[in-house]
Amino acid sequence: MSIKSVWQKYIEDTVTGLPVAGASVEVRREADGTLATLYSDRDGAAQTNPITSDSNGLARFYADAGSYKITATF
Repeated sequence: MSIKSVWQKYIEDTVTGLPVAGASVEVRREADGTLATLYSDRDGAAQTNPITSDSNGLARFYADAGSYKITATF
């Protein structure tokens, strides 16, 4: 089993600074631009990609070591 790191962030509107519920967060590998494999926990439970921020604007996932481009849209 590989070691997974967590990424979490509150997605905020760049104009108002308020959290955005329901934002779509897409994660791509920097090396080749393909969608990254994401997990919902350190044990490797499957997670969709893109993910959706929760009612408080929080987006969170686990991923294997590597470089990623993370984009949020709303």
